[in-house]
Amino acid sequence: NPLAGLIVCSECGHNMVRKAKTSHQLYDTLQCPTTGCKTVSCRFDIVEDALLDELRKIVSGYCGENISEIKSTPSSLPMLLEEKKRELETLEQQRLKIYDLLERGIYTEEVFLSRQKMNVDRKSELINEIETITDEIQFQELQSHHIHTFIPRCEDLLDKYEKLSTEQKNKALKLLIKEVTYKKTERNKKGDGRSTTFVLEVTPYIPIYKGK
Repeated sequence: NPLAGLIVCSECGHNMVRKAKTSHQLYDTLQCPTTGCKTVSCRFDIVEDALLDELRKIVSGYCGENISEIKSTPSSLPMLLEEKKRELETLEQQRLKIYDLLERGIYTEEVFLSRQKMNVDRKSELINEIETITDEIQFQELQSHHIHTFIPRCEDLLDKYEKLSTEQKNKALKLLIKEVTYKKTERNKKGDGRSTTFVLEVTPYIPIYKGK
């Protein structure tokens, strides 16, 4: 499967899988492995072609531009990360104060337990938020780093794609794409199996260039 580990279901978040053709199904399909998920499967070759078209659109967006002069939009995430870290420090101070107020008899045990739970719950939320923001900052930095190599690699892959082995295709695609979200919740009408009635949201290792 050249798309292995790349396509995720928009409904449940699981990796989509390739199902080989059978005597009743004359073509390979891409489908969600989650039982009961409402995502509808599709012909594998159509999804593969659509993904390559998305890469062509990204290349086209940069066409004629001087890549070295293109800079990604400044991110507000580092500032947000610092705010979350300061809030985490404040929570630790509040935690110590909660214990102090209990020891001084100002808080009853009931009030103490209530305030402690609020503090612990918010701390857990903050830690998750900090991890998410940190991951996104790292991804944005990776995008900026790849801006000089992405387009040449992409053009090379599109030019040679049909000549590559399945393993080579998968490896090359994973150098260009972080993730692709597949969304399709309605079945095609009978006899209309080749229509592209799904949406692919591609997250490449490069900022999507929208022009000056």
